[in-house]
Amino acid sequence: MIPCEFHRAQNDKGAIEAAAGGARFLAGGTTLVDLMREHIERPAALVDINRLPHRRIEITARGLEIGALARMADVAADRRVAVAYPVLVESLLASASPQIRNMASIGGNLLQRTRCTCFRDPGVACNKKQPGSGCPARIGVHRTYAIFGASEACIATHASDLAVALVALDAILRVRGSAGERSVPLAKLYRTPGTTPHREHTLRADELMVRIDTPAGEYTSASPSSPISGCSDRPVAGGQNMNPVVTPYQVQTVEAALTAAEAPPRLRTTLYDVMAALQTVVEPDEDDLVVAVMVYWLRSRRITFVRDVTVAA
Repeated sequence: MIPCEFHRAQNDKGAIEAAAGGARFLAGGTTLVDLMREHIERPAALVDINRLPHRRIEITARGLEIGALARMADVAADRRVAVAYPVLVESLLASASPQIRNMASIGGNLLQRTRCTCFRDPGVACNKKQPGSGCPARIGVHRTYAIFGASEACIATHASDLAVALVALDAILRVRGSAGERSVPLAKLYRTPGTTPHREHTLRADELMVRIDTPAGEYTSASPSSPISGCSDRPVAGGQNMNPVVTPYQVQTVEAALTAAEAPPRLRTTLYDVMAALQTVVEPDEDDLVVAVMVYWLRSRRITFVRDVTVAA
């Protein structure tokens, strides 16, 4: 590892000031330290934010509030979250190993870097590491890379399963920085690669993620082995275990179709069934074929999200 300065923040102000001076926030370190060890990340300074008071997990009348420094394991083990927001627990338990979940923070999970092997290999060119150096993944073995949202500059997939669940539940980030506080819908946090794949999100370098808020609602989840009855899908693609897209992507066309009055009563898990059902409520053009493929992918990966809109049985 390359030597760097180390600071320990005692409050948000100190952490933000250090970040404004070029330091990188350090929480669990399960991604950043690994990348530093491989010389992929080379920060000149780190600021430890683990002493900041942002680990609270609370359910109120407004919904679920998760401190950005809460550990993945703590959220996954919280019975209140399991009852009210089971899809969050499922997505957390699908992520990493128990040891990593004990260390990793929720905020860090949402901002983790891609698992692309070209990005993580220090001997391979990558536009995320060095803009303009190229994307060898485009011409190599790339069956696990992005199908949707990729560009000529990058086809790396998004790594966070938790982000997919939170986007489906309309989560909002509360962040704090030198310019003050602001709220960022998680669906608007991530950037598609375009010509600047090294810019992965919309937060500024000195903005500290404080909390993630999820609105109140009646949420459940469904596996692909059981057809859905009495509820409707919130189809979202992305995540380490679901690899068709470069960022979590909410499939609004399908969501609108499923919540419409004429929505089909049951959607089974074969591609042909999904396509046939969609064509009864949306125009059967090329875009709908893409949507149908994405829905099938979601259901085959056991991360189909469901919200509180009733579909007649």
